[in-house]
Amino acid sequence: LISPRRLGKTGLIQHCFQQKPLKDCYTFLIDIYATKNLQEFVFEFGKGVLNGLKPKGKRIWEVFLSSIASLRTGISFDETGMPSWNLELGDIKKHLKESGQKIDNEVINEIYQMFEGTTWYIQFMMNFLFSRTAADETCTIDKIQTALDEILSQMSFTYSSLLYQLPPKQKEVLMAICKEGKVKEITSSRFLGTYKLTASSVQGAVKGLLDKDFVTMELGVYSLSDRFFQHWLKRNMSV
Repeated sequence: LISPRRLGKTGLIQHCFQQKPLKDCYTFLIDIYATKNLQEFVFEFGKGVLNGLKPKGKRIWEVFLSSIASLRTGISFDETGMPSWNLELGDIKKHLKESGQKIDNEVINEIYQMFEGTTWYIQFMMNFLFSRTAADETCTIDKIQTALDEILSQMSFTYSSLLYQLPPKQKEVLMAICKEGKVKEITSSRFLGTYKLTASSVQGAVKGLLDKDFVTMELGVYSLSDRFFQHWLKRNMSV
């Protein structure tokens, strides 16, 4: 199902899910727009299915969990026994040890700080380091930069293409947010003055950036949606 943005594709799918032939089926609406490879897709798919099955009862999601037990994706349980799909940092050493590999504690801490505890990026980096650490080898902190360099190199063409498609004002505001890291008062005199922007241009640009998922806003704070893109921008655009 293909159409321009904001023409109702999601609403149509949700409407179909409510029709009688699908009433007795388990249906899932999973946003895979931001996934860039099979590994990212599998993670988003698993998380979406698990979250969709939670309201159906424990027996249903237990069947699902048992079917993917070999995937090594982090699955944790809260105090009520409800599962969540994420990365258990405590399991990293265990997974590496099973493969004859070791990892320094500072590697885990550095990656956690680098991505502010965001599970997806931590898991992506750890999987990348895992694949590039030989048996009987120790993953040390110097490998983090090497891994990040390789990831950004692989994504460079995609990121360049995305940036090229942005209108000039949206690009200016994106770069400003990237440089700040997080922006709470997006139309404050300080922010506007620092980057030589106007309130009206920022408001219009931010709306476009939010619609295109370049920027996210949580509790009034704006930041780039893709942390790897943020690292790439800082490295390649003199941010």
